[in-house]
Amino acid sequence: MKTPERTIGEQKVLMVPVENLFRGAVQETLFPGARDWSDLREEINRNGYKLEHAIVARPCRQGGKRFEVIDGLGRVTIAREAGVEKISAAILEMNDEEAFRYVAEANLYRRGAVAKANLVQTIVLAKTHESLGGTYRVEPILRVCGVSEPTYTRAHASLLFAVEKLREDFKELKGKSFAEAVSEAVRRDLWQDFTHFYTGEQKVKTFWKKHYLVSPRAQEESRKQSIYKSGSRKAKPEKTSGNTNVQAGHGAASADPAGVLLAFIRMGAMASFARHYSQGHDVAVCLEGRTDSELQHVARYAGDLCAQIKKLLGERKRARAKTSGNSQAALMTPSLFEPLADTSAKRSATSRRR
Repeated sequence: MKTPERTIGEQKVLMVPVENLFRGAVQETLFPGARDWSDLREEINRNGYKLEHAIVARPCRQGGKRFEVIDGLGRVTIAREAGVEKISAAILEMNDEEAFRYVAEANLYRRGAVAKANLVQTIVLAKTHESLGGTYRVEPILRVCGVSEPTYTRAHASLLFAVEKLREDFKELKGKSFAEAVSEAVRRDLWQDFTHFYTGEQKVKTFWKKHYLVSPRAQEESRKQSIYKSGSRKAKPEKTSGNTNVQAGHGAASADPAGVLLAFIRMGAMASFARHYSQGHDVAVCLEGRTDSELQHVARYAGDLCAQIKKLLGERKRARAKTSGNSQAALMTPSLFEPLADTSAKRSATSRRR
């Protein structure tokens, strides 16, 4: 009997025997640890397995009738447990890069009952998405994982530190991508505390206190933050590039680079900002391409940097308007920061009165 199929765009939806579906390199790399399917299992037990909810798979490279599961591994796992013989699968032709990005986007942006989201695993997904051309955003991580921003900040800092340490200690990880390095470290249990941190067996705060806070990396970040908070300008002034003419000691451009970076890196969503800034671009260049909502969100974490960014952007807008006669030449209008800067000033005044 011929397998029924229907075509949707460039994909086919087939009824595929569960035994022909397998967990391949994409799932193994992005999810090396065990996953908690309890919510999905409970939903299927309550409502039954709905065949119209197709998983996503791609043809096996070796040919034949086998398919690698790209998205929907939980449904495949539960169908196998329940003895379901065939399930619906959307079959897509995709290369490895497309498959990795598909999995990252599906798990970061989809709502509904799936595996319980693990914070560290979700950050790895977001970094994979970013490395493939996507935008790293904190909001989906907070929503999917249901964690506070301080917890996210600790997890993000601890994860970056841990991967850096693993690459230093195990040279074979150096040439691997971020996700591949994490996956191999977990599979081989190269650092037991890290494995437990990744799987959620060790709490984020515990790992952060035990390993990150005592690391040279954390001490250096703390030193830079202290310099910035005290108003010191001892840190090396930022370089300028291209035809920009920003020098330390002139208005907003005198902001301590370490402090600027700390404020934006805390977001985790501004990796491209950090890369550009560390390469010597000034603030206005780094802000190019940022949406209003991103800048509003970043401004909440930048504190008194809002006023400095506002001033710098204002100066650039006026300079460009003079030279080009076009008032729209600025990259971003400083008015974007006014409500937050005003609110911050009011809070400071109130606190002084108290």
